[in-house]
Amino acid sequence: GFSTGWDLTRRENVFYLKPKNVDVDTNLVIRTATHSYIFELKVVATDWTALSQAKQAGVQYKVSFAYPNDTQFAATAEPAPELSTQLDKDRRYNFNYDYSTRGKQPWLVPTNVYDDGRFTYVRMSDLKQFPTGNFPAVFGRERADGEDFVVNTTVESNTLVVHGTYPYLVIRHGRNVVGLRRNTPQ
Repeated sequence: GFSTGWDLTRRENVFYLKPKNVDVDTNLVIRTATHSYIFELKVVATDWTALSQAKQAGVQYKVSFAYPNDTQFAATAEPAPELSTQLDKDRRYNFNYDYSTRGKQPWLVPTNVYDDGRFTYVRMSDLKQFPTGNFPAVFGRERADGEDFVVNTTVESNTLVVHGTYPYLVIRHGRNVVGLRRNTPQ
């Protein structure tokens, strides 16, 4: 994205955005311990005189999220299936992953990576060392030199659970990067 074109301020779970110019359209990814959000940010310069005119044009000045566990609908919501990071002797696993790193943060290098054909498990030494909501971001790639794309992840204890298996995964935390390559079982 075009991060230098926007002022971003965070106060706990509230984010404030303000464009620095009119031609700074970009995207924004916000990642928390439980959810990932992707927003398309566009600056719209018009001669609206009322907020209702902006809303009619589809402009959002406030976005909020409510989840079933947070509302009266919790009783009727189906529980999410439990993801276990424990190995099951009746399942087949692929432990054949290579990694490379850029940066000087050994805490970002996983202690173990494996998949069960459905999920990829990236075990870190201690996720408690990351400030709340500032976990490493995980991206997928189809090729080593391909473009990063967002993948769904959840956090279970010290393990980042990636929903799916990918030829390449990229773990990013600030300027620190770890690349993972899945070696397909023969």
